[in-house]
Amino acid sequence: MHVHLRGLKLSYKETVATGTKAAAVGGLTVVVDMPNTVPRLNTPRALEARLREIEEEAVVDVYMYAGIPEAPEEAAKLARYRRVVGFKVYPKDLEREEALRAAANQGLPIILHPELPEAERVVEVEEPRARDALRGCPLEAAAPYYLAHILDGVEPRLHITHASCPHTVKAAKDLGASVDITPHHLIYDTSTTMPQCYWKVNPPLRGREVRTALLNLLVEGSIDAVGSDHAPHAPWEKSEPLNCRPGISWLELWPSLVYSLLRPAYGSLGALKGLARLAYEAPRRILGLPPHAVEGGVANYTVLSLERTRFIGFRASKAPKDYHLMLPLSAETVLTVVRGKIVFSGFNPRGT
Repeated sequence: MHVHLRGLKLSYKETVATGTKAAAVGGLTVVVDMPNTVPRLNTPRALEARLREIEEEAVVDVYMYAGIPEAPEEAAKLARYRRVVGFKVYPKDLEREEALRAAANQGLPIILHPELPEAERVVEVEEPRARDALRGCPLEAAAPYYLAHILDGVEPRLHITHASCPHTVKAAKDLGASVDITPHHLIYDTSTTMPQCYWKVNPPLRGREVRTALLNLLVEGSIDAVGSDHAPHAPWEKSEPLNCRPGISWLELWPSLVYSLLRPAYGSLGALKGLARLAYEAPRRILGLPPHAVEGGVANYTVLSLERTRFIGFRASKAPKDYHLMLPLSAETVLTVVRGKIVFSGFNPRGT
């Protein structure tokens, strides 16, 4: 429920074709695309261009979030597109109260990037501990309350995406909102010794204690969903310090990684049920997506092997992912089927 497919004028980073193929390798049959493309998906013209890309290239089902429009009266037009399932609010959007209220009045979920605008005004650095301090948890946890203040009286369907701090999860619960977290905020922290540019993300990685607290919240069931925040960039954008762009690419791997995180606490069957809840059931409920199968119809489904462990996965995405590909996985996608059609098969009966 949190994917950047890029495309349009950012196709050098990723395309709808390569991004959705990566999703299929990861066992995902549906992705929901973020609107910070070029051009931004906050006008009917941009949405039309994006719809053409999806129809021509996508191998899995794709839905979209619309961006907050420049003109408040355009919010109703954007909400009418059948693939639009919510509006995405970025930190700078919190300064545009009239447009925010117009979007919230459309009845679609409001998806909040939980940082105040001040977080994006700080001097950019790459060292993880410095980024954690400059874009700290107070700037993150305050954002849901600030948006709720702006939308007072509207009663939106509010969802907080990629929370990186326990207090942000608490804020979501206080406001009656749903919340998701990312694989990288669960697996990595500021103590990582890998190249700093590669691990630059927004919100930034946090300290080990915060990461452990997030893991505990996940295991105890306080987190509604996990979203990849798959954010692909060209190799040079993740290797040259002056051009370092925030984001990690995850689509081929993150469902297996989340299963691997849950298995020690729940066992194989419990972890599988947990993955289904976090990756499918909760996102479908939060966003109001249709079911994966109806009686007499064709289905979306995924087959996983829980007996095969691998370290290096496929490379359908265009983005570099050389480092976290070395993490061990205890589940592997064998088959991905979308609307009755096989879109990925990793099955090899000879096991070679």
